[in-house]
Order: sequence, then C-alpha cells, then structure tokens
Amino acid sequence: MTQVQITRERIDWPQVSTAVFNLRPGCTWVLTGEELYENLDWHDTNPVDPPTKEEVEAEIERIRADSSMKYLRRERDRRLIDTDWWAVGDRVMTQAEKDYRQALRDITENAQPVLDPTNPTMISNVNWPEMPS
Repeated sequence: MTQVQITRERIDWPQVSTAVFNLRPGCTWVLTGEELYENLDWHDTNPVDPPTKEEVEAEIERIRADSSMKYLRRERDRRLIDTDWWAVGDRVMTQAEKDYRQALRDITENAQPVLDPTNPTMISNVNWPEMPS
C-alpha cells in the first residue's frame, strides 16, 4: 500500500466546528480556544441542546470517511484520465491495459481509504492496481 498525495484541492481536517455546524445548523455557538469539544460555548438562545461529545466525535468520523472516499475517487479519476489516450480510435488497448482501467473503476467497491491525520491531503490504505508497462 502506498500513500497518495492529493494535489488538486486541499481540505481542512474535520474538527469540532465542522461537526457542530453539521449537527446543529443555524444554531449559535463559539469555540473559546482550541478545536476541542470542551471549548464549545453554546448560546442559551438556541432552540435545541448542544450535541453531545459522542455525537460530535461520530460526525467527525463520518466526515473523514466521506472525505477519504471523495479523494479516492478523485485520484482514481486522475489515473483514468492519464490513460485515456490508450483508448483513442487508431489504437487497440492490450488486455493488461483494459484490466488496469477496469480495476481502477472497481476500486471504490472494496477500498477503505484513510485520510492521514497529520496531512489531510494524503490518503492511505488503498491497494492501487499496477499500471502495465
């Protein structure tokens, strides 16, 4: 398995503020310090209670999973684009080339990519097919 540098668009690593915004849209609150649940200052004027720490942690994990699949698809698409020339009208693809492109199309079915917690522009835990020579 190799790590892949995502270069087309950088995402912000999901944090407490993103999770709270998703869980309680339209509510007002502030973080009084670092992005920690304990620093969440929920305004009394909100019609609902603040999310629990467990809800916030679960939302952060959901965002990470969604983001990692988004970046897997983006990298897969880049690799397919890089080999589109194989399918031009005056050229016949080899079976190895067809298999490689099909493996790229199928990669989202079984892959469980992970965003690197120290560098959110990297995904790992993906077994990319090897490009034929």
